[in-house]
Amino acid sequence: MTILFINTLYTPHHMGGAEVSVQLLSEALVKKGHRVYVISLGNKRQVKRVNGVVAVYLRSKNIYSLLSDGKKPSWKRMLWHVIDTCNPHYYYQLKHIISRIKPDVVNTNNLQGFSLFTWKALRRLNLPVIHTMRDYYILCHRTTLFKGGCNCDQLCFACQVSFHVKKGFTDLPDAYIGISHFIMTKHHELGVGLDKPGYIVPNIVALPAAAAAKQADPNNIRIGFIGRLTAEKGIDYLFSELHKLQLSNYTLVLAGAYDEAYRKMLLQAYQPGGEIVFLGKTDAGSFYSNVDLVVIPSAWWEPFGRVAIEAMAWNKPLCIAAQGGLIDLYEPECMWQFQMQEDSLAAVLETILRKPEVLAEKAAACGKFTSKYTATVVTEQFLHIAAPLSHHIKKQER
Repeated sequence: MTILFINTLYTPHHMGGAEVSVQLLSEALVKKGHRVYVISLGNKRQVKRVNGVVAVYLRSKNIYSLLSDGKKPSWKRMLWHVIDTCNPHYYYQLKHIISRIKPDVVNTNNLQGFSLFTWKALRRLNLPVIHTMRDYYILCHRTTLFKGGCNCDQLCFACQVSFHVKKGFTDLPDAYIGISHFIMTKHHELGVGLDKPGYIVPNIVALPAAAAAKQADPNNIRIGFIGRLTAEKGIDYLFSELHKLQLSNYTLVLAGAYDEAYRKMLLQAYQPGGEIVFLGKTDAGSFYSNVDLVVIPSAWWEPFGRVAIEAMAWNKPLCIAAQGGLIDLYEPECMWQFQMQEDSLAAVLETILRKPEVLAEKAAACGKFTSKYTATVVTEQFLHIAAPLSHHIKKQER
């Protein structure tokens, strides 16, 4: 088959996990013998082949590019989002490019920057369209459903306005994929995709070779966190829970970019009893090989949770928040689950620090649960959806 992916960004440009997920799926499909194209936004219009995938980069058609540096003034950001709610400027360009590619099926992913008007061009070309929900862009112009340190149980006024426009396009895809039950349910709650076939297909996670489990030092349990050190990632909550611990036989190892002022605030406000190590951006292998367990205290509704799968692949047990797409990933044999509520994580960590031998038991079970996220399994799930849809559209054309 010839398969076209459309995503806001593609390698070497990255803003989050979606770019990684689209790249891994695209390259896995190439290895299976399929012709794969990706259309994304870049700094200039160009076409190049990346690991067998034909990557087409288009220049931004808004008042600034998502790849431009520097924080924009609020009026400029507002105008950008207004245009992005229904941006027709790619319509003819996309029709021209896609009519030359002649894909059998199109998979749209994150569409911020392109806007949902993209689906109009695809529908005019009578192409089967599968949309993968990797963020909350259809519902929320910020894509996160997170504002002012809180998750949004209801759409704010600005998102209500943009959603009113966007919802008019949501009947155009032929099917929807959610990367978790949670993200699919959130869209269904607002009527998106309810009358279309819906499927849950997790992300591919590139797994390392089997890592040997290391014995934890009971006098210094190394608790790890990897990701951006920001409020939506639950860093404030993590520090506040550590502050409550009665024990100090731990080191908190934080891997990820951080703001220096934020780091100082955390240390001054919470003063945890154990040692704190800020690594900054760090190679994942180096991080996982030097921690005993991994904590994912996500404050926002994470659509998936790639870190959880990576940690299991490294035989690292997890403490994982019971919200968002992380709920789908919870495996009691190798994880502890906590609520993003006061004292919940502290209680879990207190138990581990008092009986660190449980870490070895949980670590031994990690390997059981990673196979469902391999390229082989996920590509088969994707093709099981895409191939029949492609054949159905072709049959209609005849």
